[in-house]
Amino acid sequence: MEQAQSKNKEVSMKKLKLAILGYGNSGRAFGKMLTEKSSEIIKKYNTEVIVTAIATKTKGTLIYANGIDLVKVEAELSEFGKFKDGKEISALDVAKTADYDVLIE
Repeated sequence: MEQAQSKNKEVSMKKLKLAILGYGNSGRAFGKMLTEKSSEIIKKYNTEVIVTAIATKTKGTLIYANGIDLVKVEAELSEFGKFKDGKEISALDVAKTADYDVLIE
């Protein structure tokens, strides 16, 4: 009986928050990969990867604790060459203040 109860318990999905410093060729390729592989990551690791900050020197900086829409970001970069709602915040300030578990540079 105890075993049957434990099987019925849902395991809550983990969340991994990322901050990305720099969003040039490598950063954009990483963002595209995350977008394409998100379902696979969730299925295999029971973990949702959420990008909470992207800091750049020339395109602006985005910080959203609930996550950044990477498809929208890519569209904005393709159309405008920068983030539509980007702020002027340094990478160091992002590292000090953003909500993240892993920082990628």
